[in-house]
Amino acid sequence: MHNPHVYVELDTKKNAVLPEGDLQRFLAKRLDRERVLEEFDMIVTAEKFLRALAYAKFKNVAEIRIDRQAIYSHPERENDVRDTIEMLIGLGDSWKGSKSVRITAMMDKEHRAVVKIKRIHRKADHAIDVQFEGDIEKRLFRQFINYLEKNLEVKEVIE
Repeated sequence: MHNPHVYVELDTKKNAVLPEGDLQRFLAKRLDRERVLEEFDMIVTAEKFLRALAYAKFKNVAEIRIDRQAIYSHPERENDVRDTIEMLIGLGDSWKGSKSVRITAMMDKEHRAVVKIKRIHRKADHAIDVQFEGDIEKRLFRQFINYLEKNLEVKEVIE
């Protein structure tokens, strides 16, 4: 598979995020800019995605950003997925209210995966966006998807 792109929809409670002011609410609805807040633990979800990437043979975590702040950035380190997962679990409560996580992982120099997880997003968008760069074996791609379906409350995977 060449450059697969996946959207993951979790089976979570969704709450409307209403802008302040009548005019802003009206415009958001008319311009299809309504936003939703999904209730799930960002750190646990990011950890599950790291484990799924490890199943797909991605061994190096280049960067993790939480709410646009880099909390881990070591593209030069190899085989650091387990250490990174432990570090992420250790963060636990300190990032509990975070709104977004971005993970960049590498299998090698030609194969990357970028996972974007958002708790607040447009109603028309999905909470999780995964973009692979490079050719991925179909078997490894299926292992990635199967791990997510088994270990997260996945409502839908759109390939």
